[in-house]
Amino acid sequence: MVFIGVLCFIAVSTTHMAYAGEPEKQDAVSATSSIGISSSDLDADELSAALDSYLSRNVDCTHEPGVAVAVATSQGVAYMRTLGTCESAGDAFYIGSLSKSMCAVAIMQLVEQGKIDLDAPASDYAPEYLISPEVSVRMLLNQTSGFGYYESLNEATVGDSFGEFSYANANYDLLGRIVEHVSGVSYSEYMAKHVFAPLNMVDSSAQGLRTNDVLGEYDSNTFGGINDDDPDVASTYSDSRNVLGHRNYFGRYVQDDFQHAENDDAWGGPSSGYVSASIRDMANYLQMYLAGGKNVLDYDSIMQMFMSRVPDPDGDSYYGMGWTSYDYDGELVFCHDGDVETNVASMAILPDRDIGVVVLGDGYDSVAGNSLFFNLANGVLDVAMGNNAVDLDETEYDEAHAEANAEWVHFWLMCALPLLLTPVWCRVARILVRKAGKTMVFGAAVIDGALYACVFARLLSMLRDFGIPWRDISTFDPSIACGLYIGVALVALAVVARFIAAIVIGVKARKWPKVT
Repeated sequence: MVFIGVLCFIAVSTTHMAYAGEPEKQDAVSATSSIGISSSDLDADELSAALDSYLSRNVDCTHEPGVAVAVATSQGVAYMRTLGTCESAGDAFYIGSLSKSMCAVAIMQLVEQGKIDLDAPASDYAPEYLISPEVSVRMLLNQTSGFGYYESLNEATVGDSFGEFSYANANYDLLGRIVEHVSGVSYSEYMAKHVFAPLNMVDSSAQGLRTNDVLGEYDSNTFGGINDDDPDVASTYSDSRNVLGHRNYFGRYVQDDFQHAENDDAWGGPSSGYVSASIRDMANYLQMYLAGGKNVLDYDSIMQMFMSRVPDPDGDSYYGMGWTSYDYDGELVFCHDGDVETNVASMAILPDRDIGVVVLGDGYDSVAGNSLFFNLANGVLDVAMGNNAVDLDETEYDEAHAEANAEWVHFWLMCALPLLLTPVWCRVARILVRKAGKTMVFGAAVIDGALYACVFARLLSMLRDFGIPWRDISTFDPSIACGLYIGVALVALAVVARFIAAIVIGVKARKWPKVT
């Protein structure tokens, strides 16, 4: 019964698993369209009123502890708001796979300097990783290397998907190492000096010191610059916090100070998913694209990032250099979603309208919260485009978690069944002792322990068959890890209880008259 229950539970639970950086294509419109707008006729007051109204109705439906939203144009920030645990525009979030396009910016800078050839073998720039010379730098950028989705950089090998788009963090983890080898400095230092600082992304970090900690003073005349003479702005910067983040335990977000591993055995690194940035930093970042790369890249490099792309064989979108793109009614949309263990993020650029939108969240929840967050981000994009956005279902989160928690309760009850049936086992054991001697009861306890060990060995085998490493299951969804640990503990208690019972029954059996 326990074994069957485990099989059913894992089959259901794994439907909730949706892990870091999967590039989900955003729908540009989720409701009936109204007249589209561009930055030239964008009314900041009307936009603010529309977005404030939409967010006030829908943010609570996501249950995200903190959310930050910005709309940018090539001329500046049209809208910015922080909610919940995000107290200021300087609070930094892990931005997940939005980090990939930043790594692509660094690569394109080195291409402009003649230090990298996009079509040269990646192994020329990072030979110690023993990657096949068939894999070019461009393939890494466009994710056509054939690397596996769950492979770490140290595990990365060319697979059957070589030559076709197949999403894998290892592509950008290797690109980060290439930046280090070619530039001669750490990835964190390179990004701070050559990407974040020129854009005044002062709260940003690539798993290292924040930009303002590395470089200190900033020129307020820099593109996207900060007016350091404004006391309100200055106090905001001094009050900014490094990283906000929460993981979800059985429907409750907890700020548990989780830290992602920083090595080549980890699934993802700063170049593929672990840049931290504030909402104002991200507004400056999108503004750079809308302004044609000013201060960071040449316009031709920006166009190559957008248009040197490959089709997604599983959909009608394209992927190129850290951006998913698709055609919406004749209009190009560039976007990317991201999630890591403690955060979710979404950004989109509408170059024809000169509008960029970014939404950040400080909690990860594979059961319901993530999908609701991305629906919220799509709604923000709808409003920014002048369309009518559909409100979220305020009951979806609670209902999804109630169903998931009910599954856990059923699982724990099945795991507790051997413990609950221990009195019955003891009664049968006494009969066995009287009939066959005390050796039999110890044999029965050993058989029980071996049976339960086989059940959980099969469970681990099933998890491996799903292709999701325990490394990622346990960190991205701690509910699954905690739930399985509780189940194992209940069965282990039953085994211990039976061994103790066997000893007690064996000792007492010495005083029993032998039954014939």
